[in-house]
Amino acid sequence: MTRHHKKIIDVTSAIILLTLAVLDAMIWSTVSDGGTSGKTQIYFLPVTQGESALLSLANNVSILTDAGGDGGIVEDLQKAVPHGDGSYIDLAIISYPQSADYEGYEYLLEHFQIGAFLYNGRDDAVHRTDWQKLTDAIAARHIPFITVKAGDRIRYGTLAEIDILSPDGTFVDSPEPDDTGIVQRVITPRFTALLTADIGANVENALLARGEVLAADILKAPFPGLGTAAGDAFLRAVAPKTIVIDPGIKNTASAPTKALLAYLASSTSATIATAGHGSFLLYNK
Repeated sequence: MTRHHKKIIDVTSAIILLTLAVLDAMIWSTVSDGGTSGKTQIYFLPVTQGESALLSLANNVSILTDAGGDGGIVEDLQKAVPHGDGSYIDLAIISYPQSADYEGYEYLLEHFQIGAFLYNGRDDAVHRTDWQKLTDAIAARHIPFITVKAGDRIRYGTLAEIDILSPDGTFVDSPEPDDTGIVQRVITPRFTALLTADIGANVENALLARGEVLAADILKAPFPGLGTAAGDAFLRAVAPKTIVIDPGIKNTASAPTKALLAYLASSTSATIATAGHGSFLLYNK
C-alpha cells in the first residue's frame, strides 16, 4: 500500500515549520530492536564515500542527511524504511554540495518518494554535471528544493526539533566547501545529536563565539576541526556521550588517523564509534 502524507512546509527567515500528518501509517521496522513505529532513533549508515545519517521519528517520519557517493545507500536504507512503492523519506538534507555526500540521492530517487530537499543554497562548481543531474531529477519530480541557513528551524510537533546552526551569510559564500556545511542540532525527548558535516576549526570557533548551544549526547565528528585548540573547546562545549566517526568505507584520504583516534580517546570520556561496513550504528538509549 502506498504511504500518503499531507505536508505543510512553511519557510520564513527564522523558522521552517514542518507539519507531517500521516494519513495511512505503516509499521516501522528497524534493524536492531524489533521495530516499533513509536521510537525515535538515529542511524549512521555505512556508505562507501561521504557519510549518511537517518533520523527516524514516530509515525514513520524519516529525515535523511546525506546519501553517500553511490548506489550503496539504497540497500542499507531499505533495511531501515518500509519496502515497496510506499517507501518514503520525508526530508532529504544535503549538508553541502560535494558529490561524495549527494550522489547517492540519484539512486534513492529511483526507489523512494522524497517529500522535500534542504540544502545550503550553493551549487557544486567542481562537479557541475553531477549536480545538474541531481537537481534536474529533483525538479522533474516536482520535489521542493529549499535553502536553509543559520537560524532556521525544523519542527515535528513535540517529537523533534532541528536547529540549523550554520552556515551563516559569511560561511555560505566561502570558497572552501567545508565551511558551507549545514550544522544541525537535533533535539528529541530521547537524545540530542549534533551533525556537523565536515566543518573546520574556523566554523567551530565561530559557533563558540556566537554562544550557540552545542551540548549533545551524540556528536558526528567533524574531522578537519578536531585535534586543534578550537576542537578542544568545541568538544568541551558539546560534551558528547558518543562520538561517531563516519568517514566512508572507501574514503581513505579523509579517514581519521590512529593519532586522531588516540587523541579523542585521551581527551574525552565519550564512547568512540565507527560506522562499519554492512552494519548500522544505532543510538537508542
